[in-house]
Amino acid sequence: MRLSDWRGTGAEWGEAQRAAVRTFEREARAFCAALESEPRWAPRRARALFARVYAAGCALPAADDAPDVDEPSVTAPSSFEGVEGVDLYRDVLDVHSSAESPPSLGSLLDDARDVYLELQRGLRLWDAGHEVAAAWTWRFGFDAHWGSHAAGALRALQAFLR
Repeated sequence: MRLSDWRGTGAEWGEAQRAAVRTFEREARAFCAALESEPRWAPRRARALFARVYAAGCALPAADDAPDVDEPSVTAPSSFEGVEGVDLYRDVLDVHSSAESPPSLGSLLDDARDVYLELQRGLRLWDAGHEVAAAWTWRFGFDAHWGSHAAGALRALQAFLR
């Protein structure tokens, strides 16, 4: 279903919500194209790419129920080697936990690939004409998975670049 045909089953999507999804689609393409064409990212370039797709993800409208379409299978390019000069960083999985929990290790390479895979799934749906399914996939993934990877990468890159 195309965005222009979407009427919603709860909160209606207006032109502002449709524009946010179209903006996100452009940022998702830019992130994926960079990962596909650049084997290594400079830290400042990586920070900009993660920041742009994260900001666009924050603006995605909430979607009601998951559309009934098959999720496409995607793989990350094996040529991507990560961010120059940095990969592993310390992270805290549950920042709201009152218990003392040891930090875990994050990986910018893993973050970039996980974000890529989630964005690419939505792009495949979008290109097949399932724009509403793509928007739902991106928003759900942002809240449940790839948004945390992008945020962790941003924190790590910000600390690295100070």
